[in-house]
Amino acid sequence: MLDILTQFMGGKKVTSIGVPECDQFFSTCLTHLHDNSKELYRAVISSIWAWGMKRNFASKNPWSEIVFKRSPKTPRRCLKQHEIDSLIQGAKGSALLAIMLGLYAGARVGDCVNLHGEDIDFANKTITFRRRKGSREGSPRVQEIPLHPILLQVLSKIPLISNQPLIPHKKTYLGIKVANAMKEAGVNATHHYLRHTFISNMAEKQAGMAQISQLAGHSSWNITKRYTHISQDSLRETIGVLQ
Repeated sequence: MLDILTQFMGGKKVTSIGVPECDQFFSTCLTHLHDNSKELYRAVISSIWAWGMKRNFASKNPWSEIVFKRSPKTPRRCLKQHEIDSLIQGAKGSALLAIMLGLYAGARVGDCVNLHGEDIDFANKTITFRRRKGSREGSPRVQEIPLHPILLQVLSKIPLISNQPLIPHKKTYLGIKVANAMKEAGVNATHHYLRHTFISNMAEKQAGMAQISQLAGHSSWNITKRYTHISQDSLRETIGVLQ
């Protein structure tokens, strides 16, 4: 990695990788990058260097004392019914389809853009996600799950072509479209909140953890638990069954 960076920097000997080296690399070879992209590249290089340290390929991580600007984390939650209603009523086109896929299939934005016409099986009422992101090694990359009746109704109205994508957008562009739809609906959330809602709603309906985890495509129940947000109303209803 250092040898490659040395070549890109005009033969200047590079013995460590720090912010100056990366910034010079960006300014000479990757001039098209935006500042946010540069932060991502730095994070990737930092991770590679940390990996090298663990395997004794590098003696010191020059990034260990670097603090990057990060957006403040907001706690994930599931959407309330009035927010869902507002979204469905206001969103249109590809944004609406992505929202429905998130709500009723737990699809991520990446899952949405990877879907093709051939992935919808109306005869067996299933939807197949390919190249699905796994939280851990061993997670299913191709996953077939039953179609929710509402989603089945929505997809049956769309002309599907076997080898054509359901949503012909790039992942980033689709995420922006959904974010704009949420903003217009007055919902302070992102598309990923829909996945939290999908999982939490199943938990509140007393679905088993094994079934929920499989439908979500998680490799571990512990991952599924992080997506589960039980409402106070559901907790009151549950505690009410005690005699």
